Amino acid sequence: MTHATTRAFADERRSAIMEMLEHNASVQVAEIAQTFGVSSVTARADLDALAESGKLRRTHGGAVSLQKRLTVSTQDRRINVNVAAKQAIAQSAIELVSDGDTLLVDSGTTALEFIRLLDQRDGITVITADITIADYIDESMPSVDVVMLGGALRKGHRYLYGPLTMQALQMVHADLAVMCPGAFVPGCGFTTDFPQMAETKRP
Repeated sequence: MTHATTRAFADERRSAIMEMLEHNASVQVAEIAQTFGVSSVTARADLDALAESGKLRRTHGGAVSLQKRLTVSTQDRRINVNVAAKQAIAQSAIELVSDGDTLLVDSGTTALEFIRLLDQRDGITVITADITIADYIDESMPSVDVVMLGGALRKGHRYLYGPLTMQALQMVHADLAVMCPGAFVPGCGFTTDFPQMAETKRP
C-alpha cells in the first residue's frame, strides 16, 4: 500500500470520526478501533491529528465535540497541562517499582502518566479509587490487574471517596503507594482542595 493510499484512508477515517461526533458529543478510542478495524494506536493518532487541527478536544480515553455541550471531568481538563513535568515524575516513580509489586495508586493525571509506564514491569497489581486509571488499565494494559476501592463518586472528578473507601483501604496491602497531592504550600506541606480526599491520602 502506497503512502498516498494510506493517507487517503486516514483522511476518510478522520472525516467519519467527525461525523460520529455530529451525532454524539463524545467518542472513545475503543469505539473507533472497533468501527474501522484499526488498532488503538491508530485510533489515538487519528484523534491527536484532529485535535491538533482544532476539530475536537482530546480526553483520556477519546475525544469530545467542540460544538456540543458535555460535562467534562476535571481530569480531562488537566490531562494536557504540564505534561513534561508529570512524565518526569512518573519516570522517577517507575524506578521504585519491581516485578510482582502491588501498588496503591492515587487519583489524578500525574498518577495516570505513571500508570502508562507499568508495561515496563511484570505481574503488577494496582489498587485504586480512580475510575480513569481503572478504565485505562482495562483498555490498554491486559497484563496489569486492578483492585477497585469502593466508595461514593465525586462527580466530575472520576474517583471514589468516603467511609467505604477508608474501610477498603484497611483490608488491602501494597508494596508501594503512589500519592499525588494537589499542591505543596510552604509551611503547610502537601494539600488538596477536598477534605474527604485528604483523608484518603493521609498516611
